[in-house]
Amino acid sequence: MRVPHQVEMDLTAFLRCRFDLDCMRVGYRYAPWMEVDGEYIQGVLCGERVIRLRLKTRQGKLLLGLESNSILSPQEIAWLRERVIYCLGLKDDLSPIYELAKGDENLKQALLALPGYRLKATPTLYEAIISAMLSQNCSAQVFFSMREKLIRALGRKEEIGGDMVYAFPLPKDIHTAEENVLREMGLYYRTKFIREVAQHLSPRFLQELRRTSPAEGIAALRSLKGIGEYTARVVQIYGLRRFNLGFVDGYVQKLLGMLYLGTLRPKPKEIFALAQSKWGEWQAYALDLLIAYWQGRSLPRDSGDLPYGSS
Repeated sequence: MRVPHQVEMDLTAFLRCRFDLDCMRVGYRYAPWMEVDGEYIQGVLCGERVIRLRLKTRQGKLLLGLESNSILSPQEIAWLRERVIYCLGLKDDLSPIYELAKGDENLKQALLALPGYRLKATPTLYEAIISAMLSQNCSAQVFFSMREKLIRALGRKEEIGGDMVYAFPLPKDIHTAEENVLREMGLYYRTKFIREVAQHLSPRFLQELRRTSPAEGIAALRSLKGIGEYTARVVQIYGLRRFNLGFVDGYVQKLLGMLYLGTLRPKPKEIFALAQSKWGEWQAYALDLLIAYWQGRSLPRDSGDLPYGSS
């Protein structure tokens, strides 16, 4: 068995606020990390190579391990470190959320229960787009299953330390895949739309999307067939960490209706107005935190599996 090149670094110095590894289990996770023996593991691409990331705590320190089949350059190590810091929001200054919680008992309750919580972004923008499309109109369990099948069938892979490690497929890998292969993964009606959207995810399109305003980003994403209002919003939240956008799906509708509006069937425009007035520039973060806190708890007239929204 080939011995992997290993690097371990301490991320504690980058933390602006408390971070708790338990937050990796909850909230909307469009790029979930796998929990193994107290560590959180994820495969990512660095150039043409698959790298295994390992996140853990030891003696109060937050440690990131990198494993590769070849030596990583200082530039590659720095890039991987910054990706993890960005995806997990380790440099986020959460003082505005704590200020908002002073006048919001529901937010305060969630923060007390999850003091080290973070909204978790995807390693790449194209992964946010494809994952958000996969999540349309299904439960979290179904989404995770489809995503795992997609990665194992089309993603780049390398054996590292005796284990096969997979990274999310590139857009071209998805676009060139046979339709029947995607349908067999359970994508069904999503198959055609995801293949067509993947064709449009060029480096230029993704770079322009990063430069747009949130409103322009919604318009650009909605110009792609198969992407609606919900998907266009969550792509920017979980792919670009744009917290000033709200989003509405069936679960959010029911949750915020119960907590703030006295009805389990509020209109989407009421949810958007509520999120903007209460949380403003931090509305996406507040929503994700409340979802994380209530995840696994039954709402009135039990909402069932946690859904990931509509188109």
